[in-house]
Amino acid sequence: MRILTHPVHTAWEYEFAKTGHEIFTVIPDEFTQLSDDGWGACRGTLVGGTVWNSKNRPMPDNVKPILLEDALRARFDVCIVHTIAWLEKLRKVTCPIILKVHVMPPPNFIPEWAEEIISAITFNNEIAINAVITTRPIFKNVIHVPVDSSVFNGYIGDYKRCLSIAHLIQVRPEKRLGRLNKIASIASIDLVGGGNEGIPYAIGEARSFEELLSFYKHYAVFLEVTNQLSMSCIEAMMVGMPVVLFPLTNPRRSFLKNGENCLIAETEEAAAETIQYLFSDPVERKKLGMNARLSVLDYFDVTAFRQQWNQLLNRVVRGNLKK
Repeated sequence: MRILTHPVHTAWEYEFAKTGHEIFTVIPDEFTQLSDDGWGACRGTLVGGTVWNSKNRPMPDNVKPILLEDALRARFDVCIVHTIAWLEKLRKVTCPIILKVHVMPPPNFIPEWAEEIISAITFNNEIAINAVITTRPIFKNVIHVPVDSSVFNGYIGDYKRCLSIAHLIQVRPEKRLGRLNKIASIASIDLVGGGNEGIPYAIGEARSFEELLSFYKHYAVFLEVTNQLSMSCIEAMMVGMPVVLFPLTNPRRSFLKNGENCLIAETEEAAAETIQYLFSDPVERKKLGMNARLSVLDYFDVTAFRQQWNQLLNRVVRGNLKK
């Protein structure tokens, strides 16, 4: 198939490209506000400074950049949009449109005009799908994010510092910068990610995918400060890192077992103490990390991700969207 889309999250896009289709991704324009180091905020959705963040993942051969004006003239089998803002820009395409929701959506975030042109909506988890109510019947399903276990593995944990990952954390309230600041004032934390200038413990974006993998393998502990399970946290668990997190608001908590495959803290002080405890106990780190990896192996399976996406794409293109 010929698929039109736009930048959203390079790690996700990289795995989606493995579906094997011909993918055209729109080059961002003035619609995107860039930070000093090339990261941009697109009305709530991350995009790399260009069409693809090559520091995060290498661009596959089947992904091609395209100008917006060329995209609106070309023919595609299906269009995948990731925000309502991008849907506004791509609403005139002459193919079915799938809305991919990556985060917990706010109430009534899909306007009536958007419902009229969306063929299907897909979500990362069950709580998000239940939160979205449309005024007309639209096909909805859940496809969990993928993490490749053959790539994300090999935890060593020989660097006694804590890793946290977030981009543009200062302009994204859900990333809990205040919480992270409190923990970082007690425990040794490095914040990796683009657009975090001015934060004392921020060390910038990983310079390559290989460096990102090295961070996961060598840092002793991973910290998730949000109340949702990020893709970075899932990647850390797949590598075999011990993770410290806060109580989650989404149903992925069903596979999280405090003291078995993660450690859950209720306060910033407790999180800092837990991190320091793990620094001092390599046996506990290894146990938690091994259990973390085992717990995510099936839940975030890359083969299932590709199969489910291909099934959805075929249903949308063929107009076979009855449940």
